[in-house]
Amino acid sequence: MDSLTAIFAKETNETAILAMTDALMTHEGVLFEDDIAMDDKVTILVTAGLSDKRNKIKASWAASVSHIIWNTNTTNASIFAFSKHVSKHLFSVFNEVAVNGVQASQNGTIVGGYAVCAAALGRWSEWHDNHLCTFPLWNRLTVAHLVKSEGILKTIAAVAPKPSFLLNERIYTKLTVERDQLWAINALEAAGMRDLKDMGIAWSIAAVYFIVNPKLSRSVRSTAISMVEKVVLSLEGESRCDGVDNIVLGIEDWLHQVRLTEYSI
Repeated sequence: MDSLTAIFAKETNETAILAMTDALMTHEGVLFEDDIAMDDKVTILVTAGLSDKRNKIKASWAASVSHIIWNTNTTNASIFAFSKHVSKHLFSVFNEVAVNGVQASQNGTIVGGYAVCAAALGRWSEWHDNHLCTFPLWNRLTVAHLVKSEGILKTIAAVAPKPSFLLNERIYTKLTVERDQLWAINALEAAGMRDLKDMGIAWSIAAVYFIVNPKLSRSVRSTAISMVEKVVLSLEGESRCDGVDNIVLGIEDWLHQVRLTEYSI
């Protein structure tokens, strides 16, 4: 582990650092599945990464850490302790992106905001609701409360006076990296399951974009389709009807914009 820390400390190439970060966090994710706590030296390394002065490196660490939380198949003492340790660092990355989403999309740090949104709303908040979660409810509340107190949902669901970085078409239509696109879809899923109605057609227009844009990869479009299905199926009763209505309205608005574009040519 000492050698690993030294390698990270000496490496200056950003591409290499991003690859090493993903590899390390993938390994840690496997350990968490077996309820093996993160080594203290790795914890220090993660904390340093999430506090790195290089914004792109920091955002990449946030995405890799969020990947563990987003993809975990279990909730145990190790993943919960890890979540509590990194939560405030992740929220800091999210808030930096939220303040200026356009700039974040231009400098390559937008992925950190998407990833944290997905992890916080799609997993940490879910742990509080999931009665099958293996970790005691009274302790789960800590992370869920942090998500609420940070106002993650309120920030990401905003449509006025200006849309959040998740719902801003000036941002998501300019994404060129598949990893960023997939994390944007994950964030849409997490936000949609929490507050689809209040986001109105802004959410569905974003979802439609990722589904129908022929310039996007098949993987991205397929993931977007599955995402919409998951969100709709997660809703019940009148909420599902309202959600479907919003999606239909979003499709209608999309078609209207397409017609206007055709007429202007």
